[in-house]
Amino acid sequence: MMNKLFVVLAAVACLLMVPNMCVTAFALEMTQEQGAKRLNIMPHNVFCHSVYTDKESVRIQIGGMLPNGCYSNVTVSAVVDEENKEILISNSADFNSYQMCTMSLIPYLMAVDLGFLKAGSYRVVVESMPGVVQEFANISVVSRD
Repeated sequence: MMNKLFVVLAAVACLLMVPNMCVTAFALEMTQEQGAKRLNIMPHNVFCHSVYTDKESVRIQIGGMLPNGCYSNVTVSAVVDEENKEILISNSADFNSYQMCTMSLIPYLMAVDLGFLKAGSYRVVVESMPGVVQEFANISVVSRD
């Protein structure tokens, strides 16, 4: 009961200060279950060299902006499919809907080490939602004897 009263009072206070931005936020707030949820996030940039040798470890950096302070604990993982020459990046963060959030963008930069890859041309794709990918870069790995 106390939690619902707090949400209602916070919604009223927010509507008095910034009515346009608060209605949607508190409608979402009141329908979410309590606790943090893991959400996929789309990075703004993928940084990597375009050419590596098969004797170099491949490292990719992922950068972006979290939309507000409700997001935290950004993680990046990658799966290399050497048969199809594809590097699938998954980028996610915790989203906690039951807290007051700062309304500011939060930059992040994460790195993922892929190790040594076989020679070939690889597509770097990022999974924005399960099954939905966007291509960000191409990497060539050349054989060096």
